[in-house]
Amino acid sequence: MTGAAGGRERGFALLIVLWTLVLVALIVSHMVAAARQETRLAANLRAEAELGAVADGGVHEAIFHALDKSAAHWAADGVPHRIASRRASLEIRIRSEAGKVNLNNAPAELLVALLRETGVDQAAAEGIAVAIVAWRARPGQAPSLAAAYRQAGRGYEPPNAPFESVRELGDVLGVTPAILGRVAPFLTVYHDGDVDPAAAEPTVLRALEEVYGQMPAPGRAEPDESVVQVNVTATMGLARAGREAILRLGPASGGKLYQVMTWDNAP
Repeated sequence: MTGAAGGRERGFALLIVLWTLVLVALIVSHMVAAARQETRLAANLRAEAELGAVADGGVHEAIFHALDKSAAHWAADGVPHRIASRRASLEIRIRSEAGKVNLNNAPAELLVALLRETGVDQAAAEGIAVAIVAWRARPGQAPSLAAAYRQAGRGYEPPNAPFESVRELGDVLGVTPAILGRVAPFLTVYHDGDVDPAAAEPTVLRALEEVYGQMPAPGRAEPDESVVQVNVTATMGLARAGREAILRLGPASGGKLYQVMTWDNAP
């Protein structure tokens, strides 16, 4: 009995040792997997930061070439400029804000025409144009739509003040994210003059022709003032990063060579 009992005890002890080894192996494998995951996460964060820095560098590259008066000058004509390195590549476009419709002073009929050109039906376009005018108008200068905003469940009313950005259009009654995405590329709040046909996209030109019947004469930008939009796409393998900046170039911007109006991440 004593020998049998001792054998059972040794067998039980061996079983405990084996289960302990299994548990230790599981813990070690979990720690290794966690370490690998943290390493991958750190690598992804490092790559994301590096790619973001490359995209920001693309905006600075655009500023340099936009200000350059030599043959290396980049015009604000939307032509893509591509730069490649061993690790990343850049696509940079510069567009003049003078070729866009200003949200703060465009007449309602031009807003309707532009919305229709971007796929909005007539009734919806007219309603949105009325809402845009009511949003930017001073109190008493346009019918109030405050009740309509409350009825729609919005927690705000039209501010009766100029738009501060094109993105603010997304808060206007009737403007869906899809509509904003289609019309935003043709709108500005930074160029106060008439639309310059020489800098305008075909969508804007068609809207102008619909309203005015003929194309106005192409404008000429003043040499000491230019407002441009810079779009940058940086790629590194399958990863992408984008930047969109609005810049005022030239000595008109407080004596500086340029002034940053906006600088945002972009898809």
